[in-house]
Amino acid sequence: MYWFHVDETNTDPKQGTFLIHGGLVMSAAQMQQVHAIVGGVRSNYGFGPSDSFKFQTASRPQHIPIPAWNAAKNVVLQAAASLGIEMLVLVTHHDIASGINSKRKMEYAMNRVLMHYDRSYLNSKSSVGAVCFDRIEGKDGYPYLKRRFQEPLELPSGFKPPLERVIHYSMSCDGASHISSLVDIALGAFRFCANYVAPASIGTKGSQQAAETLRGLIVPLLWGFSFGRGVKTFREFGFIWSPRQIQVPRYREDYEQLTDWFEERGAASG
Repeated sequence: MYWFHVDETNTDPKQGTFLIHGGLVMSAAQMQQVHAIVGGVRSNYGFGPSDSFKFQTASRPQHIPIPAWNAAKNVVLQAAASLGIEMLVLVTHHDIASGINSKRKMEYAMNRVLMHYDRSYLNSKSSVGAVCFDRIEGKDGYPYLKRRFQEPLELPSGFKPPLERVIHYSMSCDGASHISSLVDIALGAFRFCANYVAPASIGTKGSQQAAETLRGLIVPLLWGFSFGRGVKTFREFGFIWSPRQIQVPRYREDYEQLTDWFEERGAASG
């Protein structure tokens, strides 16, 4: 059985070109290992019991220097890859989704990533799984979880597939587990890379050196296959386009550019 720990980022179009949903998939044994590893990193780098350990530097405890803060994040990402933990990420172009209200946009994205987890990931493992959302804003969280367990999905196309392999839905919050820290760091690192390749504006584009470093840490986590060619393919595995087919060339170029940038590193490591 697997646990998919899900979060979202880049929810504001001003933050980046893509709305990002996804997270990390791990077994119960891997969750136990993550708990021990992140706890050890926190102790080694001087985190207090209530100190935040997330990707954003703005959340850094003041007594921890930035170099140590960045090193701690790198250590846990490397550890996650060494444990065989896998990452699933769905990207939605903000311009394509601009005509959909915020609540509906989020629900469609969550539905799509859950369908991928159920019908692609869990099916490939011939297993079942649980889902734990970091949190769902507002009053919609628990009603959404109930609908997902009791009703088929609802996709923009009108397709309503049942999720037959997901057997449990739940919701956590910041500071409730070391696993949540790892998921935030991994998704934040992916976001940094996405905003480097396809920034919403020049002001949201991070440094090339940092992006290259983070790409090297994220690529080993992304679920993908080499198919014997020595090139790791991520699209429709760990890296999911939403919508699946992009009709407008300039939008499709943004998706392709981001996919190629990650798979370029996958070729080097695949």
